[in-house]
Amino acid sequence: MLQLNFFNASFSKTQKRYCPGVKPMALSEESFMSIVRDPKTKELCEAFQRGDATAKTKLPAFCWTGRCKEGKTRAAANMEPTQLYMVDIDHVAEPEQMWQAIRQELINAMEQGKDYRIRLVHITPSGKGLRIVAEATQDFETLKEHMEWLCTELRLNECGDLDMCVKDLSRLSFAVPEDYILWKSPNLFNEPAKSPIKRADSGVAIPSPQDGKAEEASGDDREAHREEYEGYKSYCYKGTLLTDIIRKYLEVYGEPEQGEKHNFYNQMVKNFRCIADNNPRVLHALLPRFGGDNDFEYNKTLSQCQSICRTNTLSKLPKDFYFFLVKNGFITRRGEGTTTREATVEEVFNAPERPKVEMPKLPTIFNEFARI
Repeated sequence: MLQLNFFNASFSKTQKRYCPGVKPMALSEESFMSIVRDPKTKELCEAFQRGDATAKTKLPAFCWTGRCKEGKTRAAANMEPTQLYMVDIDHVAEPEQMWQAIRQELINAMEQGKDYRIRLVHITPSGKGLRIVAEATQDFETLKEHMEWLCTELRLNECGDLDMCVKDLSRLSFAVPEDYILWKSPNLFNEPAKSPIKRADSGVAIPSPQDGKAEEASGDDREAHREEYEGYKSYCYKGTLLTDIIRKYLEVYGEPEQGEKHNFYNQMVKNFRCIADNNPRVLHALLPRFGGDNDFEYNKTLSQCQSICRTNTLSKLPKDFYFFLVKNGFITRRGEGTTTREATVEEVFNAPERPKVEMPKLPTIFNEFARI
């Protein structure tokens, strides 16, 4: 039986909200089916689709690609490969139709003697994505190489936006209701036949307790953009260096705890893109990488910045971030010192609604003629 972990949501004191916990629990066929059949799982997914961003973080989450070492919590340095890997396809309008097309590719491949060992396929909690969990069958030593191989074999690059962050051993897969599952292999919890995966990403070894941390490497992208990134340090917003605003942000909100780094970084990107011209390179150059300064974290955080900045630019600052900028003096209110002034933040958000004025009803033409 394959040893896998799942994580329940826990309350984060740093971010003041629920997010996936760091303490692992053993995942079995019985516990998996219990979670996907729980009515609360479907309720949270539907709430997330209606726009409640916190609903997703309250879902249980499975870790298909790695399992925690004995007595350890969820972190890249504490994970060992399960010999499973994931492919995440985002921004899919009709995931069920896409799966039918992929399924036909699999049938054609099986007729040619190929077996891709797909173990699980399901729609993601947003309802607009597709996740594939497969067994490692090739001799590649990294998650990334297996993922790229399957995408090439099944032409998944043509299906939607591929999420490159799934090449992390501690990457979580949020639970979905049973009717979101499009394919579940009877071998889902069986031990894989081969054990080729040794590392999370090419060039970056999985850290061990003896190593302390992964060896740093200098990738081609880093060297190509090193000078450009240095220039971004002088980037300003309304006369204040962006680096100073970031420093103050971390003083106010603190650094994320273990297991919260991915979500915390995502939120920083969503906030700061509004004052950085929605430029992923500026954000990637200036925002801190909480997972360390190695090639794996470099590529992972760059993918996050690019993915978030591809969405439509916000027409106004997020409410919480706007409060932060005003409270710490980074936004100067126009109209100060003149006879007319701009409303304060409190006045804007607490302004009473205008009373509705009912217009008198005019007589219809029919009634006018009826009086004659």
